[in-house]
Amino acid sequence: MLPNVKQWDMRALYELFDCAEIVHVSLVEEVIEDKLIQKEKQSGCYSVRLGYRLWRNACKGGRGRHNLLNWNSLWNIKAAARAKHFIWRICRGCLPSRVRLCQHHVPCPVECPFCNNSLEDEWQIFFGCAAINQGWQAACLSNIIDNRLLSFDEVKLLIFDICTKEDRNTAGRVAVMLEGMWKNRNNFIWNNEKEEATKVGWLAYHKWQEWFTVHNNSDDHTVSQHVQTWEPPPPEWLKCNVDADFNKIGRTSNRGWCISDSSGNFHTAGTTWNVGEYTILEGEALALKDAIQIANQHATRPDYLRK
Repeated sequence: MLPNVKQWDMRALYELFDCAEIVHVSLVEEVIEDKLIQKEKQSGCYSVRLGYRLWRNACKGGRGRHNLLNWNSLWNIKAAARAKHFIWRICRGCLPSRVRLCQHHVPCPVECPFCNNSLEDEWQIFFGCAAINQGWQAACLSNIIDNRLLSFDEVKLLIFDICTKEDRNTAGRVAVMLEGMWKNRNNFIWNNEKEEATKVGWLAYHKWQEWFTVHNNSDDHTVSQHVQTWEPPPPEWLKCNVDADFNKIGRTSNRGWCISDSSGNFHTAGTTWNVGEYTILEGEALALKDAIQIANQHATRPDYLRK
């Protein structure tokens, strides 16, 4: 404050604290001798712990729409646990975007790695960059996102609006899409590999569909008790079975296939892998393609493949 008067020294305030909330503290006009009073503690002693507690209580009882957010709506969406945790990190301000890293004094560039035209904050990553806008359309979510882009300018509030006003399935699909965008961004920064926005949206759509199908089946007791067994093909026919999986450590998509006859006798099989992540449907389709190519190569041998 200014010496001998009850007025704030505005220049000193902004140079030292850069906090406008201090100037809203009421000051009495009468200049009297100051004395220390700590009403929150009987001993009258102030501690950092007590100051932190007071600050937290002030935040909880403060004004603004941020305090009315329903955090349970984030955890009730229909999506994998990692997708729920990811949007929770966004809403808690824990996502290490380049702007936030610089705010925490981490030396790094602040430009968006995709377009290099804007600062990379949460809004730029998920909604602002032109390189990813087509992904929302590919994920069949543009009707959910586009109207909200005109009403919100903060990712946190937009996510809460979706989780509270849309059905849990739609909110889950949005969460999986956000997670896919962040994964594609990290893959580009650290491995110099990126997918087109349309493929990111397409993968997010099918990833959620696969998760939803599996969890719906697990909720059905009649399905969960059913054990699927191999069924042989008709006589003189061969049957091809395929399977695919993704290795998170090696970042490879693995697939395999095998061919058996109507008696269950094994004829031939094959396995292969590719760098990158495919969906289960993509991996199984590629495995079936491999089997068909092998079958065509041996089509001249009547004792090998009949049909």
